[in-house]
Amino acid sequence: GDLKEGLRTSWTAQQIDHLLINYESEWYADEELSKWNEIDSLYEQEKQQKKEIIEQELNKLGLTLPYQRDFALKKLNEAHEHIKTNWQLEKEKRIKPSLWWKEVAEAQTANSNQTPLNANTPILSNLSMDGRAWFIHPVGIMDYFPKNRILFQKGDKHEIIREINIRLAGFGGNVPTDEFTERTENMIKQFQRDYMNVEETGFVDIEVVKAIDNFSNEYDLPKNEWNKKTSSDSEQMFCPCGKCDGFGKNRHNNMYYNEKLKKEATHRYEYPGIHRSLLFALKAVIFY
Repeated sequence: GDLKEGLRTSWTAQQIDHLLINYESEWYADEELSKWNEIDSLYEQEKQQKKEIIEQELNKLGLTLPYQRDFALKKLNEAHEHIKTNWQLEKEKRIKPSLWWKEVAEAQTANSNQTPLNANTPILSNLSMDGRAWFIHPVGIMDYFPKNRILFQKGDKHEIIREINIRLAGFGGNVPTDEFTERTENMIKQFQRDYMNVEETGFVDIEVVKAIDNFSNEYDLPKNEWNKKTSSDSEQMFCPCGKCDGFGKNRHNNMYYNEKLKKEATHRYEYPGIHRSLLFALKAVIFY
């Protein structure tokens, strides 16, 4: 309860993100599934809470006859039994078969003195016998690293770089690839200079990542931009042709202006939507 309450407040939630917690893994449990069986009692509590709510509503409606009240409570009991049955199946058929931690921990102890058969044989990790391990928040933990640590720079290749190329499309222009090119470097320099007001480095560190997220939220597109407007409205993104749903229908696919060349440059099909690069470019237009 205290943890849930803490997550509702931004500053305490941020502190919780940075916690390193030593806790029993969800992939470990004893043979009786003791920690999972504790959930059984929560279903009983929930049933009692719903029963009280139903009785209050029946009182408001003036339904005092026993058969009327019994019918409503009978339905509650049936739903409760159905949920409990599914939960028991969940424990037996899904949770229990997935408890691999203990088996692996015992195997590593038995094989700890054995020499690997070859260099490609993986070495087992030192899993604890009690199933406890350290858990971290994958994003929050990044704040523990130095602020100037380079995450990506020119020459790198990663899916995250593709997202950066998309989100900074309006700061100099680029294509949505997973490569950190000179164009990417120039976009980041322009973003650092114009939006962040910091020294231009051209590489991505944690501060650049945070700033890109802030930029996306700060210059979010108004919801009414997606509404169909008149053809005279220069800000509308909805196609006013009346022949499509507003963003094309992928018509003219496999049709070319020049059948001999068959290059993408001569391909005239309609894309069925707006690429995110264009939307982020529009955010940059709003910023400037």
